Amino acid sequence: MKPLYRFSIMLLMASSPLMASAATYESSMADRHDLSLTVYEQSQTLVRDTRSVQTGQGRFDLVVQDVSERIQPETLMLESNGRLRLSGATFNTALLTPENLMKAYIGKEVSLVHTNPATGQETVKRAKLLSMHGGGIVQVDGHIETVSADRLVFDKVPTGLYPLPVLMLDVQGGSGSRQQVTFDYLTGGLSWQADYTAVVGHQDDRMSLASWAVIGNSSGVNYRNAKVQLMSGRQEQNPAYPRVGGMLMMAKAMDAGSAVANDTASEEAFADYHLYTVPDKVDILDRQTSRHRLFSADRVKVVKEYRFNGSQWVYESRQGQSGPVHAGTWLSFDNKKGDGLGMPLPRGTIRFYQEDRSGSRQLLGQNTINHTPVDGHLHLRLGEAFDVTMVRKQTGYSQTALVRKDGEKFYRTTTSWELALANGKAEAVTVTVEEPLPENGRVVEENHPHKKRDASTVIWRMPVPANGKTVLKYKVQVN
Repeated sequence: MKPLYRFSIMLLMASSPLMASAATYESSMADRHDLSLTVYEQSQTLVRDTRSVQTGQGRFDLVVQDVSERIQPETLMLESNGRLRLSGATFNTALLTPENLMKAYIGKEVSLVHTNPATGQETVKRAKLLSMHGGGIVQVDGHIETVSADRLVFDKVPTGLYPLPVLMLDVQGGSGSRQQVTFDYLTGGLSWQADYTAVVGHQDDRMSLASWAVIGNSSGVNYRNAKVQLMSGRQEQNPAYPRVGGMLMMAKAMDAGSAVANDTASEEAFADYHLYTVPDKVDILDRQTSRHRLFSADRVKVVKEYRFNGSQWVYESRQGQSGPVHAGTWLSFDNKKGDGLGMPLPRGTIRFYQEDRSGSRQLLGQNTINHTPVDGHLHLRLGEAFDVTMVRKQTGYSQTALVRKDGEKFYRTTTSWELALANGKAEAVTVTVEEPLPENGRVVEENHPHKKRDASTVIWRMPVPANGKTVLKYKVQVN
């Protein structure tokens, strides 16, 4: 069983918070006047932290607490309303732990408390801490002993040990008074993505759409009462050497947007990206995920579609009958003002709901969308239709060897098909059949006219009656 160590340092910390020189000053969250975050989609955030800090005369050290544990210290910039200049910066991750505390006191005196197991009476002796490897070893009363169930009491918190990581800055130009200072830096640990909720009407032709920003924080620090902006768009990043020039550009963007007086975010084009400003200041707490409204739109025009997608390989050989297969259910809409939308849509997850007879919302399906500009088109698969099916049957196959005018031999394959479309719903539907043709393939016969989507894809849109069937017949010739 390993020895048990207990460390009584809390009362001593309260009376002696820091073993530091007179030229060292500290700044905590209590000094903060303003906090702004620009959160990017690639797990990176620009923090702009403005504080009123006590400065020394001329050159002094400034310990900045309550900063991100995942800060990129090489990106730090300092702005002030005086003449402060940043000469150097260290990100100190030496935390106040029992191990680090003992390591700092090796070769120094501590208090050793012995407890009489029979009476519970405690006696205190001064001892010199010699080692912490494999257990504490102390020199006391002219002899050496190991520390097992005894208690070590430390006089002070050593210089450089803090409960959480801190920035240690070498600053010049201090006036000896309080000055307003802004710290800009990039950090990991925060990211965001868009999340959409769509409620489709009973006629399947309109939907209401709400967009939310989902922000995750694993940076090791809380961001309270923060102005939050969200950058949508993919940036080129070098995780080892972030470019300061790009950061300066982003810092200026923090003040570019203005929040609107409602619960939706304002949006603006910024460089080649889009910037969303959350209207109210919010708390982004560590180890939590928060959700904030971006925008909403009512009566967005949508088109529902039942679709079967074919494959080129079926035209290459003899086939039998296959199926039944269920139609894919698709919804499409245009990002246009005339259709009830018309604003940049960040990449994210969209979930579609519809109300049942009792008025309860039920999930129809979900999908992801990429960044979609104004006037963009979205065509999203929701799932499979239970009542709309297709049976595919090859009704003819032949292959003929032919000779071109230049004497080169080639083969012509002709296949005939019947696609039986069945609708078990109580209302008629229109079914889309999309067939990709092999190179040099063409439709030579059909009982329903097709349209070409592109050079190698043909589309039939077939009406199927309620509780009925429709058969599509066609013939394809491939050279």
